Amino acid sequence: MKKLLLLFSFLFLVASTIQSQSFSLSSPDGPIPANGEYGMLEPPSADEVHAYIFVTNNSSTDKAILVKRDDVYLLPDAISSFCWNGSCYPPFVYEASDPLPVASGATTTSNDFYGLYSPEGQKGTSKVRFTFFDADNPDDSVSVLVRYIIGFVGTGDLLASQQATISKPYPNPASSVVTFDISLKAQAEDAVLVVRNMLGMVVNQYSVTNRTGKLVLPVNEYKEGIYFYTLIVNDNLQVETGRFIIK
Repeated sequence: MKKLLLLFSFLFLVASTIQSQSFSLSSPDGPIPANGEYGMLEPPSADEVHAYIFVTNNSSTDKAILVKRDDVYLLPDAISSFCWNGSCYPPFVYEASDPLPVASGATTTSNDFYGLYSPEGQKGTSKVRFTFFDADNPDDSVSVLVRYIIGFVGTGDLLASQQATISKPYPNPASSVVTFDISLKAQAEDAVLVVRNMLGMVVNQYSVTNRTGKLVLPVNEYKEGIYFYTLIVNDNLQVETGRFIIK
């Protein structure tokens, strides 16, 4: 009997926790899992990176929402901050002071919130967690870990653009294959398309064997999410970087 009571208590606690979470998050690339991660891949020349996160009020009542920042790990000299409800806070302020009213069923906009990150010339990955919560009930919250990945991939310079061209991926989002139209110029001796996940880890590399034509990537075994691609020619020239979504 005691075991049954403990089991019912546990199930009630889990159900209460699920029901208490009023918010969900998304980005310009699509939904973000509750308390999940979002990756920002930027070239080494990046000066200031904006991470746009949207908050949806899924509850049946209007909410006053606040946000707080946790610098999980910052590269030396890198600077993290955020803008919320029309105010941009300095790096030494970790929690917003002004709640943002969000009606039931409504979603915030790019003007309501974005994370700010200045790498200050540093290459590598910094991790910043943003937690959005009910101002009247801080336990009712949802968070996202933003990874600012600087310098792993980047938009190519003029020399690289003279070596090859690549189209945007299609279809995007995709479920079984992703296709690129690629054309290698005379100066390009070899080319490879590198695919990375949101953490910046290489998940696959595809050699470009035809100088002009389509490169078709089978992605049916990829997990759902956002992936970044980079076309590299002559071993180290990065022509172009972009992203595609698997659903």
